[in-house]
Amino acid sequence: MTRRSLQSRVGIVAAGLSLALLGACSAGTSEAADPSASASSGLISADRCAANQAAGTVTYLTQYSFAAMPSTLDVISAEELGYFDDLCLDVDIRSNTDNNAQIVSAGTAQLAGLGSASDVLTARDADAKDIVSVATYGNETIIELLTMADSGIESLADFSGKTVGYKISLAPQLQAMFANEGVDPTSINWVSVGFDPQILPDGQVQGLGAYKSNEPKVLAARDYEVDQWDPAEYGVDSTFNVMIANTAWAAENPTAVEDFLRATFHAYAWINESDDNLIQSLGWAEERSEAG
Repeated sequence: MTRRSLQSRVGIVAAGLSLALLGACSAGTSEAADPSASASSGLISADRCAANQAAGTVTYLTQYSFAAMPSTLDVISAEELGYFDDLCLDVDIRSNTDNNAQIVSAGTAQLAGLGSASDVLTARDADAKDIVSVATYGNETIIELLTMADSGIESLADFSGKTVGYKISLAPQLQAMFANEGVDPTSINWVSVGFDPQILPDGQVQGLGAYKSNEPKVLAARDYEVDQWDPAEYGVDSTFNVMIANTAWAAENPTAVEDFLRATFHAYAWINESDDNLIQSLGWAEERSEAG
Protein backbone atom coordinates (compact mmCIF):
# COMPACT_ATOMS: atom_id res chain seq x y z
CA MET A 1 0.00 0.00 0.00
CA THR A 2 1.31 3.47 -0.88
CA ARG A 3 -0.29 6.29 1.01
CA ARG A 4 0.60 9.26 3.15
CA SER A 5 -0.93 10.25 6.46
CA LEU A 6 -1.59 13.88 7.30
CA GLN A 7 1.48 13.88 9.50
CA SER A 8 3.59 14.05 6.33
CA ARG A 9 3.79 17.58 5.10
CA VAL A 10 1.87 18.49 2.00
CA GLY A 11 4.24 20.24 -0.39
CA ILE A 12 2.94 23.37 -2.08
CA VAL A 13 4.76 23.66 -5.35
CA ALA A 14 5.63 27.14 -6.54
CA ALA A 15 5.13 27.69 -10.22
CA GLY A 16 8.42 27.41 -12.09
CA LEU A 17 8.00 30.18 -14.57
CA SER A 18 10.82 31.21 -16.89
CA LEU A 19 11.82 34.81 -16.25
CA ALA A 20 13.78 34.99 -19.47
CA LEU A 21 10.58 35.81 -21.34
CA LEU A 22 9.51 38.67 -19.10
CA GLY A 23 11.27 41.57 -20.67
CA ALA A 24 11.59 44.87 -18.86
CA CYS A 25 8.09 45.65 -17.59
CA SER A 26 7.86 48.48 -15.10
CA ALA A 27 4.96 50.06 -13.24
CA GLY A 28 3.88 53.66 -13.38
CA THR A 29 3.66 54.51 -17.08
CA SER A 30 0.74 56.90 -16.82
CA GLU A 31 0.52 57.51 -20.56
CA ALA A 32 0.52 53.87 -21.65
CA ALA A 33 -2.64 54.43 -23.70
CA ASP A 34 -0.57 56.56 -26.06
CA PRO A 35 1.44 54.32 -28.43
CA SER A 36 4.17 56.91 -28.73
CA ALA A 37 4.53 57.03 -24.93
CA SER A 38 5.00 53.28 -24.72
CA ALA A 39 7.49 53.37 -27.57
CA SER A 40 9.55 56.04 -25.85
CA SER A 41 9.57 54.00 -22.63
CA GLY A 42 11.32 51.17 -24.44
CA LEU A 43 8.84 48.56 -23.22
CA ILE A 44 7.11 47.96 -26.55
CA SER A 45 6.98 49.72 -29.90
CA ALA A 46 4.23 52.07 -30.97
CA ASP A 47 3.01 49.46 -33.47
CA ARG A 48 2.87 46.77 -30.80
CA CYS A 49 1.04 49.11 -28.45
CA ALA A 50 -1.50 49.86 -31.16
CA ALA A 51 -1.96 46.14 -31.82
CA ASN A 52 -2.61 45.48 -28.14
CA GLN A 53 -5.12 48.31 -28.01
CA ALA A 54 -6.87 46.90 -31.06
CA ALA A 55 -7.43 43.66 -29.15
CA GLY A 56 -9.98 45.55 -27.06
CA THR A 57 -10.89 44.70 -23.48
CA VAL A 58 -9.30 41.42 -22.41
CA THR A 59 -11.63 39.65 -19.99
CA TYR A 60 -9.79 37.28 -17.66
CA LEU A 61 -11.60 34.72 -15.49
CA THR A 62 -9.81 33.57 -12.35
CA GLN A 63 -9.65 29.86 -11.70
CA TYR A 64 -11.39 29.88 -8.33
CA SER A 65 -12.80 33.14 -7.03
CA PHE A 66 -9.96 35.41 -5.83
CA ALA A 67 -8.11 32.67 -3.98
CA ALA A 68 -4.42 32.76 -3.09
CA MET A 69 -3.02 30.84 -6.03
CA PRO A 70 -0.87 31.28 -9.13
CA SER A 71 -2.80 32.49 -12.17
CA THR A 72 -4.86 34.66 -9.81
CA LEU A 73 -2.52 36.59 -7.54
CA ASP A 74 -0.07 37.35 -10.35
CA VAL A 75 -2.81 38.58 -12.68
CA ILE A 76 -4.32 40.81 -10.00
CA SER A 77 -0.88 42.14 -9.09
CA ALA A 78 -0.03 42.86 -12.71
CA GLU A 79 -3.08 45.09 -12.91
CA GLU A 80 -2.48 46.79 -9.56
CA LEU A 81 1.17 47.45 -10.38
CA GLY A 82 0.30 48.98 -13.74
CA TYR A 83 2.04 46.34 -15.84
CA PHE A 84 -0.96 45.89 -18.15
CA ASP A 85 -1.17 49.63 -18.69
CA ASP A 86 2.54 49.70 -19.48
CA LEU A 87 1.92 47.22 -22.30
CA CYS A 88 -1.22 48.94 -23.63
CA LEU A 89 -3.59 46.20 -22.43
CA ASP A 90 -7.08 46.87 -21.15
CA VAL A 91 -7.76 43.95 -18.78
CA ASP A 92 -10.99 43.15 -16.94
CA ILE A 93 -10.42 40.57 -14.17
CA ARG A 94 -13.51 38.63 -13.12
CA SER A 95 -14.18 35.79 -10.71
CA ASN A 96 -15.44 32.46 -12.00
CA THR A 97 -15.25 28.90 -10.70
CA ASP A 98 -16.89 26.17 -12.74
CA ASN A 99 -17.39 26.99 -16.42
CA ASN A 100 -14.33 28.97 -17.47
CA ALA A 101 -13.60 26.71 -20.43
CA GLN A 102 -17.09 27.06 -21.88
CA ILE A 103 -17.11 30.85 -21.46
CA VAL A 104 -13.70 31.26 -23.11
CA SER A 105 -14.61 28.84 -25.89
CA ALA A 106 -17.71 30.92 -26.60
CA GLY A 107 -15.59 34.09 -26.81
CA THR A 108 -17.39 35.80 -23.92
CA ALA A 109 -14.02 35.92 -22.14
CA GLN A 110 -10.62 35.80 -23.79
CA LEU A 111 -8.41 34.25 -21.10
CA ALA A 112 -8.98 32.17 -17.97
CA GLY A 113 -7.39 29.91 -15.40
CA LEU A 114 -8.09 26.16 -15.22
CA GLY A 115 -6.99 23.52 -12.74
CA SER A 116 -4.69 21.41 -14.89
CA ALA A 117 -3.82 20.27 -18.40
CA SER A 118 -6.22 17.36 -18.02
CA ASP A 119 -9.04 19.85 -17.42
CA VAL A 120 -8.22 21.45 -20.77
CA LEU A 121 -8.32 18.10 -22.55
CA THR A 122 -11.56 17.10 -20.84
CA ALA A 123 -13.20 20.42 -21.75
CA ARG A 124 -12.04 20.26 -25.37
CA ASP A 125 -13.38 16.74 -25.65
CA ALA A 126 -16.76 17.91 -24.38
CA ASP A 127 -18.30 21.31 -25.04
CA ALA A 128 -15.35 23.74 -25.11
CA LYS A 129 -13.68 23.07 -28.44
CA ASP A 130 -12.25 26.54 -29.02
CA ILE A 131 -9.69 26.85 -26.22
CA VAL A 132 -5.91 26.56 -26.22
CA SER A 133 -3.41 26.41 -23.34
CA VAL A 134 -0.95 29.30 -23.21
CA ALA A 135 0.80 28.70 -19.86
CA THR A 136 1.37 25.97 -17.28
CA TYR A 137 2.34 26.97 -13.75
CA GLY A 138 3.49 23.71 -12.20
CA ASN A 139 4.40 20.12 -13.03
CA GLU A 140 2.76 18.63 -9.95
CA THR A 141 -0.45 16.67 -9.51
CA ILE A 142 -2.79 18.87 -7.49
CA ILE A 143 -5.68 16.39 -7.26
CA GLU A 144 -5.66 13.46 -4.85
CA LEU A 145 -8.12 11.28 -2.92
CA LEU A 146 -8.78 11.62 0.80
CA THR A 147 -10.18 8.99 3.14
CA MET A 148 -10.67 9.08 6.88
CA ALA A 149 -7.79 7.39 8.69
CA ASP A 150 -10.21 4.99 10.36
CA SER A 151 -12.18 4.22 7.17
CA GLY A 152 -10.81 0.71 6.80
CA ILE A 153 -9.66 1.50 3.26
CA GLU A 154 -6.16 0.07 3.07
CA SER A 155 -5.59 -0.23 -0.69
CA LEU A 156 -7.00 1.16 -3.91
CA ALA A 157 -8.88 -2.09 -4.39
CA ASP A 158 -10.85 -1.27 -1.24
CA PHE A 159 -12.45 1.70 -3.02
CA SER A 160 -14.58 -0.64 -5.15
CA GLY A 161 -18.23 -0.22 -4.20
CA LYS A 162 -17.48 2.92 -2.17
CA THR A 163 -19.00 6.35 -2.82
CA VAL A 164 -16.32 8.86 -3.78
CA GLY A 165 -16.93 12.56 -4.42
CA TYR A 166 -15.40 14.65 -7.18
CA LYS A 167 -15.55 18.34 -8.08
CA ILE A 168 -16.92 19.69 -11.37
CA SER A 169 -15.73 16.73 -13.46
CA LEU A 170 -14.12 13.41 -12.64
CA ALA A 171 -10.37 13.93 -12.85
CA PRO A 172 -8.57 11.63 -15.31
CA GLN A 173 -5.67 11.48 -12.84
CA LEU A 174 -7.85 9.63 -10.34
CA GLN A 175 -9.18 7.22 -12.94
CA ALA A 176 -5.66 6.54 -14.21
CA MET A 177 -4.43 5.90 -10.67
CA PHE A 178 -6.94 3.10 -10.22
CA ALA A 179 -6.37 1.69 -13.70
CA ASN A 180 -2.61 1.55 -13.05
CA GLU A 181 -3.32 -0.62 -10.00
CA GLY A 182 -5.66 -2.93 -11.88
CA VAL A 183 -8.81 -1.49 -10.27
CA ASP A 184 -11.73 -0.77 -12.59
CA PRO A 185 -12.66 2.92 -12.00
CA THR A 186 -16.27 2.11 -12.92
CA SER A 187 -16.49 -0.14 -9.86
CA ILE A 188 -16.55 3.04 -7.75
CA ASN A 189 -19.70 5.09 -7.16
CA TRP A 190 -18.51 8.53 -8.27
CA VAL A 191 -20.71 11.49 -7.27
CA SER A 192 -20.40 15.21 -7.97
CA VAL A 193 -19.93 17.25 -4.79
CA GLY A 194 -19.16 20.79 -3.69
CA PHE A 195 -16.00 22.36 -2.32
CA ASP A 196 -16.40 21.82 1.43
CA PRO A 197 -14.36 18.75 2.49
CA GLN A 198 -16.50 18.40 5.61
CA ILE A 199 -18.67 15.92 3.70
CA LEU A 200 -15.90 13.34 4.19
CA PRO A 201 -15.84 13.26 8.02
CA ASP A 202 -19.62 13.69 8.01
CA GLY A 203 -19.84 10.34 6.21
CA GLN A 204 -21.63 11.56 3.08
CA VAL A 205 -18.83 9.99 1.02
CA GLN A 206 -16.19 7.38 1.82
CA GLY A 207 -13.58 9.05 -0.37
CA LEU A 208 -13.13 12.58 -1.65
CA GLY A 209 -11.27 14.02 -4.63
CA ALA A 210 -9.46 17.00 -3.12
CA TYR A 211 -6.93 19.71 -3.85
CA LYS A 212 -3.94 18.54 -1.86
CA SER A 213 -2.59 22.06 -1.37
CA ASN A 214 -5.41 23.06 0.97
CA GLU A 215 -8.20 20.59 1.75
CA PRO A 216 -6.12 18.17 3.87
CA LYS A 217 -5.03 21.19 5.89
CA VAL A 218 -8.62 22.36 6.29
CA LEU A 219 -9.57 18.99 7.76
CA ALA A 220 -6.45 18.90 9.94
CA ALA A 221 -7.39 22.29 11.36
CA ARG A 222 -10.73 20.73 12.32
CA ASP A 223 -8.84 17.93 14.13
CA TYR A 224 -9.63 15.19 11.61
CA GLU A 225 -7.01 12.62 10.64
CA VAL A 226 -7.12 11.59 6.99
CA ASP A 227 -5.11 9.47 4.59
CA GLN A 228 -4.04 10.89 1.24
CA TRP A 229 -3.93 8.90 -1.99
CA ASP A 230 -1.71 10.79 -4.43
CA PRO A 231 -1.86 9.77 -8.13
CA ALA A 232 1.82 10.72 -8.45
CA GLU A 233 2.67 7.82 -6.14
CA TYR A 234 0.94 5.47 -8.58
CA GLY A 235 2.77 6.60 -11.70
CA VAL A 236 0.37 9.35 -12.79
CA ASP A 237 2.13 12.63 -13.61
CA SER A 238 0.13 15.80 -14.09
CA THR A 239 0.17 19.59 -13.82
CA PHE A 240 -1.56 22.32 -11.90
CA ASN A 241 -2.85 25.74 -12.85
CA VAL A 242 -2.95 26.39 -16.56
CA MET A 243 -4.04 29.47 -18.45
CA ILE A 244 -6.25 29.12 -21.50
CA ALA A 245 -7.22 31.46 -24.32
CA ASN A 246 -9.94 31.53 -26.92
CA THR A 247 -8.31 29.92 -29.95
CA ALA A 248 -9.51 32.39 -32.58
CA TRP A 249 -8.87 35.44 -30.42
CA ALA A 250 -5.35 34.28 -29.57
CA ALA A 251 -4.56 33.73 -33.25
CA GLU A 252 -5.83 37.21 -34.13
CA ASN A 253 -4.08 38.94 -31.21
CA PRO A 254 -0.73 37.22 -30.61
CA THR A 255 0.97 40.27 -29.11
CA ALA A 256 -1.85 40.72 -26.60
CA VAL A 257 -1.43 37.11 -25.45
CA GLU A 258 2.35 37.43 -25.25
CA ASP A 259 2.29 40.72 -23.37
CA PHE A 260 -0.45 39.54 -20.99
CA LEU A 261 1.89 36.69 -20.04
CA ARG A 262 4.90 39.01 -19.82
CA ALA A 263 3.01 41.24 -17.39
CA THR A 264 1.66 38.42 -15.22
CA PHE A 265 4.96 36.51 -15.09
CA HIS A 266 6.73 39.72 -14.12
CA ALA A 267 4.16 40.22 -11.37
CA TYR A 268 4.74 36.62 -10.29
CA ALA A 269 8.44 37.39 -9.91
CA TRP A 270 7.58 40.56 -7.98
CA ILE A 271 5.40 38.60 -5.54
CA ASN A 272 8.27 36.21 -4.86
CA GLU A 273 10.75 38.99 -4.13
CA SER A 274 9.59 39.47 -0.54
CA ASP A 275 6.98 38.54 2.06
CA ASP A 276 5.81 42.16 1.99
CA ASN A 277 5.02 41.86 -1.71
CA LEU A 278 3.14 38.62 -1.12
CA ILE A 279 1.12 40.21 1.67
CA GLN A 280 0.32 43.17 -0.56
CA SER A 281 -0.82 40.82 -3.33
CA LEU A 282 -3.02 38.88 -0.92
CA GLY A 283 -4.53 42.18 0.22
CA TRP A 284 -5.42 43.14 -3.34
CA ALA A 285 -7.10 39.76 -3.85
CA GLU A 286 -9.01 40.11 -0.57
CA GLU A 287 -10.31 43.51 -1.60
CA ARG A 288 -11.89 41.94 -4.68
CA SER A 289 -13.34 38.95 -2.88
CA GLU A 290 -16.96 39.25 -1.82
CA ALA A 291 -16.40 36.37 0.57
CA GLY A 292 -13.43 38.07 2.24
